[in-house]
Amino acid sequence: MTEPESFACKGAELQRRRVAHALIVIGLGAMLVVAYLGARLPYEYVGWRHAWLPLGVMAALAIFFTLAVSYAYGFRRAGTVTLDDTGMILRTGTKSREERVARREVTSGYTIPRTGEVKLELTGARGLRLELQEGDAGERLLERLGQSVRSRALAAPLRGELGALTKGLVALLVSSVASLALFGSFFGPQHLLVTLFVSLAASTTFTAFVLRRFGWPKVYVGIDGVRVAGGLRARFVPYVDIGPVHEMSGELQVALRDGTLLHLQTVGQSHDEIAALARRIEQGRAACLTGATNDLGALGRDGRSIHQWNVDVRRTAIASGGFREQALGREDYERLLLDARAPTDQRIGAALALRAVDPDAPARIRVAATASANEKLRVALEACARADEGEEVDHAALEGALTP
Repeated sequence: MTEPESFACKGAELQRRRVAHALIVIGLGAMLVVAYLGARLPYEYVGWRHAWLPLGVMAALAIFFTLAVSYAYGFRRAGTVTLDDTGMILRTGTKSREERVARREVTSGYTIPRTGEVKLELTGARGLRLELQEGDAGERLLERLGQSVRSRALAAPLRGELGALTKGLVALLVSSVASLALFGSFFGPQHLLVTLFVSLAASTTFTAFVLRRFGWPKVYVGIDGVRVAGGLRARFVPYVDIGPVHEMSGELQVALRDGTLLHLQTVGQSHDEIAALARRIEQGRAACLTGATNDLGALGRDGRSIHQWNVDVRRTAIASGGFREQALGREDYERLLLDARAPTDQRIGAALALRAVDPDAPARIRVAATASANEKLRVALEACARADEGEEVDHAALEGALTP
């Protein structure tokens, strides 16, 4: 057990993004309802002088939901953050408002180079930004939380709320026109009110789907490479295929060894956040390419079935006496498990071997899983960590990691 450590914060901001996301969808839907009703307003009876009313209501809704989203994103207050083995306690404001964040709730974190500010991603679509008084304390705080480059993959959003709102507005406008045309031809002009409300429900549902699936894409930066998710298809690129990273206007350009570019387009993200992401990719790439390469070919699959591979690796690990008698043992397996340049099957084989010789293997394998940006490998390693001693590891998870 380590001693608690406190950090003074010039500013701390707890963001509740899930609430903000819901408010954005509700606000867009409410504005669409007003637009529909405004289009149906019988101006010949109420007078054309009230034609401004729908626009006024929509403007009021926009102001209200903008303020509500800003409130959900929190206000920056001075305070302190205290770290112990279980997590951290955040105290902010003149009344020392206290909020507890468990260690397991912190999913990723990084520092912003220019300011030294720490940005943490939390479960429940929350975020925490800490502006520490000690400029060099950010890396120490991340280390205490298990969020260093070697401990956990960074999950960074590529879209801020501005980018998500823009994408939501485009989806809403396009789906509104399409649904009106579709349901208008289906119900006919005699059921105009039904057409309007069915179109409203369809366009709102479509917009919510687009926002959830594509509104907040993320990039995951691990010890082994970079994965981009939140589009039509996730993409993982290992560091051995990655060259220099360049910051451009509105995006990061990652040069690949085949001469192409990986475009990480950002919307609504500050220059500091983009610079922090570029720095983390460079850190991971440097750590990967400068470390010693481990190659234990005997742990590779080598054409065997998953079951036979598991049995052979376990038999070899036990027969070698584990780490007590032979050079090929726990330390070798741990190094290979965290070696980003090693083949995927050898890293999984190292996890299987480690299970056979080390009672603490599940915890060590989970560290490797959380540090990897390769989603298929992460799933396979977590399956190795979950399986009880003597129990067969999930074959589907292992096969999935080895399938291109």
